[in-house]
Amino acid sequence: MTNTDHGDPGDAPTVPPPLEEVANPARPSAAEEARTVAATTNVGTLASLTRDGDPWASFVTYGLLDGSPVLCVSQMAEHGRNLAHDPRASIAIVAPNPPADPLASTRITLAGYVYRPEGDELAAAREAHLAAIPAAHVYIDFSDFSLWVLRVLRVQRIRRLRANGLRERRVLRRRHRGSGHPVRRPGDRITVSAGGRQCHRQFAAAYRSTNDQHRSRRSR
Repeated sequence: MTNTDHGDPGDAPTVPPPLEEVANPARPSAAEEARTVAATTNVGTLASLTRDGDPWASFVTYGLLDGSPVLCVSQMAEHGRNLAHDPRASIAIVAPNPPADPLASTRITLAGYVYRPEGDELAAAREAHLAAIPAAHVYIDFSDFSLWVLRVLRVQRIRRLRANGLRERRVLRRRHRGSGHPVRRPGDRITVSAGGRQCHRQFAAAYRSTNDQHRSRRSR
């Protein structure tokens, strides 16, 4: 008789059933997950360019207007002057509640250019920023402060896979077998947008158009 202790379990279930009905069994897409990361916090690191072309990193707060970060920045700040001179910018955002290993946190980078909204969009941007940063009501209308909206053209999402056992390892091997790519194992960092600039842009389009069902839980 064949020993099946560590092989075919016969009629026994290989995966125990859920204790209760899963509310949303569908796994969010990469774009939805990126939107969720952006929506579950209100702080990030803004990268801008000085007049000399040097990179400049600044800690900033933001709100979201249809997935686009809304910044409220003073012209007296270095990054405020940078944005006025060169609209190219990006924001790095890290999911809150980091695990013991900070590099295990999911993080995204939203890159594109900033612009000053006008008319109805300005009112909507102001409301979006105040919804995320209530304390901004103290300074948002100061003459030296301006609202900027980041038009997202490129998105990168990086996350670290968890070790979920043999099944995940087999799935990864099957996915990469014959593709010319190295086999990744649980614990490896992966980049969704590893396909280059075109992949970045396609991901950005999906990010901008994705619905809100996987977005922030802050309103709950």
